[in-house]
Amino acid sequence: MFQAATRLGRVAVLPYSSYRDCPSVANPATQAALRAGAVVRSSARYCRATFRSLRYKERIWLAAWRRRLAFYWLVGGKENLAFFAMIGMPIIMLGLIVHFAFKVQASFDGSRIEAARQRALDLRCLAENIYFEARGEPLKGQYAIAEVTMNRLASPYFPGTICDVVHDTRWDPLRRRLVAHFSWTELERRSKPRGPAWEQAMGVATAVYDKTYTPVVPDALFYHATSIRPYWARTKRIVAKIGNHVFYE
Repeated sequence: MFQAATRLGRVAVLPYSSYRDCPSVANPATQAALRAGAVVRSSARYCRATFRSLRYKERIWLAAWRRRLAFYWLVGGKENLAFFAMIGMPIIMLGLIVHFAFKVQASFDGSRIEAARQRALDLRCLAENIYFEARGEPLKGQYAIAEVTMNRLASPYFPGTICDVVHDTRWDPLRRRLVAHFSWTELERRSKPRGPAWEQAMGVATAVYDKTYTPVVPDALFYHATSIRPYWARTKRIVAKIGNHVFYE
């Protein structure tokens, strides 16, 4: 830091220990020297002059190297430049490899996140269909309902996602309007799935979705409750009767 001003005639020279310690008018030592009538020679001027000199030398150095490279190119130093280019190429290639590796990794992570999101959505729709269509049915009947849903997904005559299959509609010529394939989807008010029945529906949906179960009705695409006799049942072949549902292919 600053020390006391040293009187040298009427000139006070204020020493400094670092560039940040250059004296200023607000410094107490500088004010004391000014009150004594001394002319303060601030070493900050020398700091600024030194910095300007360094910046000037840096500009000269860069200009000299630009001229030197241009001279090498003009007088036939292209071999040297080619040599430097050959040295730089592996570095550039390594940088490109790292860049594309990170890009591919980010794309892969994004694909995995999207796949996980789609899986969760599919399982939700499939489990809801099991829950609302067959939560009071035996376990085999719940597997059959889930299997019909997945069979429709594989059929070209039905939509291409599980949620679209579950919420699909068809034209009913008798009622002259679109009706849902699964009647519960038409209900505006329905209870939220919960409890052991929902947990079992999620377990059945996961097993059918991952194909870790024994097929019950492998070719079935349609079913109805035993309490009704829909018009379309006359043209279908019965493949199974499980609980309160009859299944057709």
